[in-house]
Amino acid sequence: MHERLIFKNKIMKQTRFDEAIDIISGMLDDNYGPAFPDNKETRFLINQGIWCLQNGYLLVEFPDAQEFMDKDWFEEEAIFCGGSEEKTGSSAYFIPIKYLI
Repeated sequence: MHERLIFKNKIMKQTRFDEAIDIISGMLDDNYGPAFPDNKETRFLINQGIWCLQNGYLLVEFPDAQEFMDKDWFEEEAIFCGGSEEKTGSSAYFIPIKYLI
């Protein structure tokens, strides 16, 4: 199902998200190679998008946020959006985008 990667002498399980990032990165190199100066801006924009996918968060409101609360990563990585319940409703959380894809 999931391939295993060797990273710094450790075997890591590759998730579907990691596979998607690998595919996007490969397409970037195949279609917008770094050797061509005209590709500099395009490469920058695509890399910026990849960074957002890997590190960004998205606000998820109740009841949709409830489906993530039982995940093992939730306590450590989700961020409660308290103090703005009038805008977000109760139990809104910022969820890492990598778990929404």
